[in-house]
Amino acid sequence: MASGVARAGGGRIIPALRYRNAGAAIDWLCKAFGFEKKMVVPAEGGRVAHAELVLGNGMIMLGDAEPSMDAWSGRPSRQSASTRKASTSS
Repeated sequence: MASGVARAGGGRIIPALRYRNAGAAIDWLCKAFGFEKKMVVPAEGGRVAHAELVLGNGMIMLGDAEPSMDAWSGRPSRQSASTRKASTSS
């Protein structure tokens, strides 16, 4: 198997990230690394509820951080033991 190429039926890891300003993060990721927008779902107040960016056969998901709720599960977010702030990845 070549480096970075998954076999048919192989798994795929897609990180999910949260940012204070997901719109700015999307712009930066596209300019700095060449990601392309696959989908961007807007939220109230100009925020980003969910976005998917692709690069080659890879993808990341991201959106604006919600300090009290986990956007993927709808449950209260867990806090990092070291920072006592909401988790920004999953």
